[in-house]
Amino acid sequence: MMSAALGGLLLAEPAWSQDAPDSASIQDIIVTAQRRAENIQNVPIAITAISGDVLASTGIDATSGLIAITPGLNYTVAAGIFAQPKIRGIGTSSNGPGIENPVATYIDGVYISAMSASLLNLTDVEQVAVLKGPQGTLFGRNATGGLIQITTRQPEERPAMDFSIGYANLDTVTGSAYLNGGLTDGLAANVSVYYQNRGKGFGTNLANGRDVYAGRNIAARGKIRWQPGPTTTVTLSGDYAETTGSLPGMRVIDGGLNAIGLPFTGGPFDVSASLQPHARLEQYGGSLTIVQDIGSLEFQSITAARKSTNNTDLDYDATFLPIVNTYIGQYDRQFSQEFQIQPQSAGGLQWIVGGYYFWAKSGYDPTVTNGLAIPSGASSVQNSSTSVQSLAAYGQATLPLGEDTNVTAGIRYTTDLRKVNGRRDIVLPNGFIVATDISTGRKRFSEASWRLALDHRFSPELLAYASYNRGFKSGAYLIQAYPAEVLKPEILDAFEAGIKSDLFDRRVRLNLAGFYYDYKNIQVQLINNGLITAYQGSGAKLYGVDADLTVNVTGGLTLNAGASWLHHRYKSFTNAFTATPRVPVFPPPAAGPNGGNVIGTDDATGNRLQAAPDWTLNIGGNYRIDMGNGHLDLNANYYHNDGWYAEVENRVRQPAYDLVNASIAYSTANDGLTLSLWGKNLFDKVYAAFLAETDVGDLTTPAEGRTYGVTLSVRF
Repeated sequence: MMSAALGGLLLAEPAWSQDAPDSASIQDIIVTAQRRAENIQNVPIAITAISGDVLASTGIDATSGLIAITPGLNYTVAAGIFAQPKIRGIGTSSNGPGIENPVATYIDGVYISAMSASLLNLTDVEQVAVLKGPQGTLFGRNATGGLIQITTRQPEERPAMDFSIGYANLDTVTGSAYLNGGLTDGLAANVSVYYQNRGKGFGTNLANGRDVYAGRNIAARGKIRWQPGPTTTVTLSGDYAETTGSLPGMRVIDGGLNAIGLPFTGGPFDVSASLQPHARLEQYGGSLTIVQDIGSLEFQSITAARKSTNNTDLDYDATFLPIVNTYIGQYDRQFSQEFQIQPQSAGGLQWIVGGYYFWAKSGYDPTVTNGLAIPSGASSVQNSSTSVQSLAAYGQATLPLGEDTNVTAGIRYTTDLRKVNGRRDIVLPNGFIVATDISTGRKRFSEASWRLALDHRFSPELLAYASYNRGFKSGAYLIQAYPAEVLKPEILDAFEAGIKSDLFDRRVRLNLAGFYYDYKNIQVQLINNGLITAYQGSGAKLYGVDADLTVNVTGGLTLNAGASWLHHRYKSFTNAFTATPRVPVFPPPAAGPNGGNVIGTDDATGNRLQAAPDWTLNIGGNYRIDMGNGHLDLNANYYHNDGWYAEVENRVRQPAYDLVNASIAYSTANDGLTLSLWGKNLFDKVYAAFLAETDVGDLTTPAEGRTYGVTLSVRF
């Protein structure tokens, strides 16, 4: 799957630690889930944290691949570019300007609002931490379901260099480089570059014979870290990424009929599109982080700005006829400023207070839809935008009650001002505008989010905790509608209890969490007339259990496993949109569809949520063999997903599927060389990255099939 290559530069610290085979006990994992560095076993939050080495050895090179080793995480990708992560069933299947994920993505403390900028390549990442459950108190709006937290490597004065080059099937060439070192006393810098080019696609557009699932990713990231004295650290970061190529495209599901009443007869990765699926995504940004010690306190300022654009050609009707073709031009811009202060000491009362400002503007520039479905050869041209200004203040404190018990309380108040300015023209081929729709508006949304938690350490090896958290996803304007419709904020009340344990002289780590969610005002996907939009749904009740297990069997063999069980049902939902297959007639009508679906409404009360599997399971292991002049690493990972429904009516379902990744790598002892052979999705399982019921039919975009290759890397 094509991903914005920025993540190819992301660089951070372990949880599934690759260093563990060198020690009989499981190594400590440091995370910043509470905006301070802590051992993961001391944090009363369900977290899965993965080191960059583990990501590489398990074949996970994009955020969408984190499902393979993260219990409770599912990941869909709309139109091949819009990231839609879901944690414990909480997420969204909608997209468009101003629609933000309720699972937030953070890089070095900076929130990434645009969906197309959140699908990241994870080459050279040091650590990714997935925080489960609402994180709204410390991370704010749109961390309702949880958080994907990526931390990149800081520059150091010690020189370091990493280089890699690889070749894989489908004529795929990759290369990366990382340089780090001191410039002067107290001043260090690093720079990273990444390149990937897939020369051949997984499939073919049967309408023109061209490849799909092929393209190029390039990216660059640089950091400068200045420490003028022992109490001050200033870090300046900048990045650029571009993805260009043929998108996967959409096709009718097996057994379904398209808009003209025909089944799809190609292979699983083929499409039949009158408009070649294509995209160019570009994003760039920078951040300035200042950390200043003031007496016993630490003050931090994070200033960041980003811009991303995507230009996408999409054959919405998924047929060889030009019925509905969409040319998406979308931009996303954001600016954020955060201040926080907390004590430097790790003991006693721990607290943090902060303030946050966020501004973002998203829009079509423009988006054009045309084809046989629009009379007189006309085009629908949208030049619409929506913006948000958000202000928040927050505080959280953890108070020790004796030596082994802590109580945590925190609150955040956020106010968002949303604006919309929309225009849609119906334009004839001669340029004459025959109709215009105008939509303007402004609305303020204000919500509080909070956290209450109690944890108790029964022994050095066992922590138990219970918590109540409230999170919310910001309200929004649906700018595809005229007049623009208002989506109310989603609210999630989450109750969780869990244990974190290190057993058998820290050779076994078992973490368990059970949760109950009350989910209100769900923003639900609707795809109609060539647009992926949303509408206000009902509430839902969810509960389940997560488990993470790590076992150091020997000094060289480490096993990991995870499982998630989820019960999820909509509450009263009598106005749910449905898509009922249309029965073709012969001879076909002179005008109008002769297949696809009829959009209507029905009662979805008691149905399962979109894209939320009941069960997921992952099992993996790494075996290191000492060979005297080097070592050999054997790695394998298995993932099971028991399937999920595309829409709220629960008619079209992604069946259960299994994925296997594996690698074998030889590393020399002295000169830093590593040669690895790897494979992902080794049994070439076909499963959906995107699945939807629409007016033109039941459509799917398969995820990537089997890939395999060789990589040579050197580290100095």
